[in-house]
Amino acid sequence: MKLIDNLFGMYSGFVMNFTNKRFDSFFKRDIGVNIYDDAYAIHGTSKGKRLLAFLEVAQTPAIIKALHALWEYREAAGGGEVETMGNARARLGAIIEKLGGKPLPADPRPHKSILRRLRRAGLPRERYSSWRPSSWACTQ
Repeated sequence: MKLIDNLFGMYSGFVMNFTNKRFDSFFKRDIGVNIYDDAYAIHGTSKGKRLLAFLEVAQTPAIIKALHALWEYREAAGGGEVETMGNARARLGAIIEKLGGKPLPADPRPHKSILRRLRRAGLPRERYSSWRPSSWACTQ
């Protein structure tokens, strides 16, 4: 559970950058679940506690769907930030597969590791900010 806590920023009752309203809408729209149902308040009423309860009591297909959707949201909301958790995609994918789900799709941005190395090397961002996987070239 610590992996999921870390992946989705479940600290102090938060889940990533969700507001209560967006968290509710996300679960209703993407998972088909009312996360604010009393069934998910067994540990408390915060978003983090509700997600924890959901992961404990929901049906396995709903949990798999939620983990996939939360990962997609995390990827979209990340805005290309450098991954802080080693092998996050593979580790969450392994959990999903153990639950009987399909693995997470391959990373659509295979160039992230190169960009990370460039940032660490101190290369000015404007030199590589226009990189795209299709071009594999940077601005001069």
